[in-house]
Amino acid sequence: MNAFLGIAAAVVSLACCEGALAATAATAPGAADSAARSAPPPATPSGCTAVGCHLEFTQRTHPHAPVAAGECASCHVAGTAKHPDRGTKGFSPAKVGAELCRTCHSRWKGNRSVHAPVSEGECSSCHDPHGSANAKLLVKPTPGALCADCHDVGAKAAAARTPHPPALEECTECHDPHTSAQPHLLRAAVNEVCFRCHDSREFALHAVNTGRVGSGHPLKADRDPARKGESFSCASCHDPHSTNTPSLLRFEAQTPFDLCQHCHPL
Repeated sequence: MNAFLGIAAAVVSLACCEGALAATAATAPGAADSAARSAPPPATPSGCTAVGCHLEFTQRTHPHAPVAAGECASCHVAGTAKHPDRGTKGFSPAKVGAELCRTCHSRWKGNRSVHAPVSEGECSSCHDPHGSANAKLLVKPTPGALCADCHDVGAKAAAARTPHPPALEECTECHDPHTSAQPHLLRAAVNEVCFRCHDSREFALHAVNTGRVGSGHPLKADRDPARKGESFSCASCHDPHSTNTPSLLRFEAQTPFDLCQHCHPL
């Protein structure tokens, strides 16, 4: 009995896949007459994922919208091979790499800094194109875990004496994972990013306080005297990821006075 049910399920799966292929192929120029003569009974738009081979895609916690809608043909184009056939590919992507993704996702064009996987068309190195157990179709449980595949910032922060908490697991709190108008894929200018967590009013007299109202070290300038090519900001004195110094001080400075000498030599 079990063997009979298994054979029946396989026949149903094959019929659905063949029907979906026929429905997709029929949309190609000049294919209508041929498809009408040779196709099995038409399948529903979700025939590919209704049963059998591809059903698992729709059962993921976060399916990609075209998968959930049964719109496989929006990303896949039917070939000449009979499908399913393990020896050949019955379908191919409608476009190559990121060009396919940009059919729907186009907001990442023209920005100043672009994440390498985006510029190289490797969207699927971070996102599963069918669906995922993780939010945003990520191939890892958290953005931080995903970033760690290529970047060692999190590992260094975990081993450091003074880690910046976002660097341990929440990289995307400060960085856009796709593109940005700011350098280093920052979500905003450096100080703006910092002041999302740190109250800017507390830094009105930062670093230098002579007791006079309004005095204090500048927090922003066009040029950083200690870091060539960078503007002056909070990150000029503090490493945004981790250090082995107090208060995330840069240049291995153990005291603020040690730090001052990088711009103000004695």
